[in-house]
Amino acid sequence: MKREYVYPRIADRHSRDYWQLAGSLDMRARARNKAMEVLQTHWPGHIGEEIDRQIRQKFNIRLPPKKNETTAVTRNGKVIR
Repeated sequence: MKREYVYPRIADRHSRDYWQLAGSLDMRARARNKAMEVLQTHWPGHIGEEIDRQIRQKFNIRLPPKKNETTAVTRNGKVIR
């Protein structure tokens, strides 16, 4: 019988010693770091500027409107650069 295993990219499969040397991050911390990385680097281009402006007028969007702007604000008001 053939079996396939899927390991999440965010999972840490290293030894405990390596994990401790790397900062002992738990799954939640690794997921948070990955989410912040995605939010800071992914800029979808499927929404036009006019639609983006209208959405931002209606909702409290905390991400900067353009890719070259690197400041964002988290839920608790923390500024990310």
